Amino acid sequence: MKKDNDSSNTEDEKGKKERGLFWLWQKKEVMTNGPRKKDGPLTEEDRYIVDSAMRLKGDLDFLHNRFDQATDPFLIDSLIYEIQAAQLRYKFYLDLCKERGIIWEW
Repeated sequence: MKKDNDSSNTEDEKGKKERGLFWLWQKKEVMTNGPRKKDGPLTEEDRYIVDSAMRLKGDLDFLHNRFDQATDPFLIDSLIYEIQAAQLRYKFYLDLCKERGIIWEW
């Protein structure tokens, strides 16, 4: 019987990792100093902004890893443009956080 419980626990942990950091933050299982607002609770729109920024940060990490391993000149050029575009989108969401008074402490 213990084996069934152990396997379900590992599947549950795997599912949590797949759902991402924002899901864990919403469930208050991981981060206590996550995104918050200066003047009150986060709205749904605030949560969407934070979630988008977190996803873009992950995308940037992924693109940087691909860039580090790329050897084809055309792929390198393409990745440079993709990284620049993702950086601009990430900056946009960080600016939105700043405008809305969202404090992002990790």
